[in-house]
Amino acid sequence: MADEYKMLNPKCKKSMYINYAISFAVMLVIFYAVFLLTDNKSPENLAAIEYALIIMTIVVLIYCLVAPPIFYKHYRYMVTNEKIDIRRGIIILRRILVPIERIHQVEITRGPINNAFGLANIEITTAGGKVVIEYLNRDEAEQIADTLNDFVRSMIKDRGSVLEQ
Repeated sequence: MADEYKMLNPKCKKSMYINYAISFAVMLVIFYAVFLLTDNKSPENLAAIEYALIIMTIVVLIYCLVAPPIFYKHYRYMVTNEKIDIRRGIIILRRILVPIERIHQVEITRGPINNAFGLANIEITTAGGKVVIEYLNRDEAEQIADTLNDFVRSMIKDRGSVLEQ
């Protein structure tokens, strides 16, 4: 595998915008439901709730518009024979390192929106939890998953050989 960071496919921004638009619509419904179900409907409370809902709606809308390009700009991943290294984040930048020998399971997932854009995610299960490499081209995801599964199989085989001795 390559020893250099790779960027995501630019199509991932479209997928993110659609996902965020759906999330935004759901949040609007929830905000509106909270507003309608508020018990104390005094004029002061109604005004405060209206302002809070408007401010929350504006903040969430700005986030939905700004987050995809920032996520795309910051997201990098590298898969080598020793490790998986993911750098990602929007507000808080994170670096995730997964040693290959810690991998238990590799799974490819494609939701309907990612599938429409030819994208897939790789979910990697370790003893410590799950790590996801997101928004990969479908073919690239298949190739990486096959390579990781080969690594896992060879490690299991090597461990079995050591135990037999």
